[in-house]
Amino acid sequence: MNGHLGGGYMAAIVVGSVGFDLGPRKLVVFRVDRKDLPHLTCSWGNPSHEVDLHLTPAFSTVDADREPILRMSESELKARLGDLAGQAWLVLQRHTVSVVWGVHARLLANHSYSLVGAKHTMIVDWLRGALPKIRGKFRLDQDRIKKLPRMALFHSTPRRFQLLGQYGQIYALCTRGPDRGRVLVLQRLSLGSPLSTWVALDFTDMARLCRAIDRLLRQWLRGVVPGAWETICEALELQKGSLQTSAPPRR
Repeated sequence: MNGHLGGGYMAAIVVGSVGFDLGPRKLVVFRVDRKDLPHLTCSWGNPSHEVDLHLTPAFSTVDADREPILRMSESELKARLGDLAGQAWLVLQRHTVSVVWGVHARLLANHSYSLVGAKHTMIVDWLRGALPKIRGKFRLDQDRIKKLPRMALFHSTPRRFQLLGQYGQIYALCTRGPDRGRVLVLQRLSLGSPLSTWVALDFTDMARLCRAIDRLLRQWLRGVVPGAWETICEALELQKGSLQTSAPPRR
């Protein structure tokens, strides 16, 4: 799920039970279903010119409670990221992702795809209410987070496409024919111009790629800071030390 949450941040994404809140100079990773667990913060552009990675206990308001994971100069980290980029390119070459450019409502309808969305409320509106940000910190509403929006399939019409796509991402499910059951993730791209286009990515292909990138990141972080990944997974109670990618909920 993807949507703007406000509060000075650019975007928030939830994958399984893990949330990612991205800002201009900070990334916060947290469990959306466990308000008792700490959150992981990575900040850059600091006065010290260092990248700071640390864990903060739930509801903590003092810096002394932070558990440091990594402090490294931005110049050194950039050099290490160059090596990571090279390895990531090799991973991308080995994992192809089916892509369809210029996707629109009529094209999906002609190929028996229905749009997937919440029946009575937008996902982002539910997420904003379940994860209000108070004084710069997420405060999980446990009662609301348990009441997931009821999902439904919608005919692929231009109006429904526009409604579901206003936050930049749509899911589509094939309901008939040889591709029945196939899920597409639709992402809006601006390509640096006022005009935007929609690109469709095969969800299964994307899941395989995400798992491969996940393994690479774990290996890279272990090389930079031995034991860091295990510390993060233990603190956030991540299953098997990795993030699980799941398909959009069905009806």
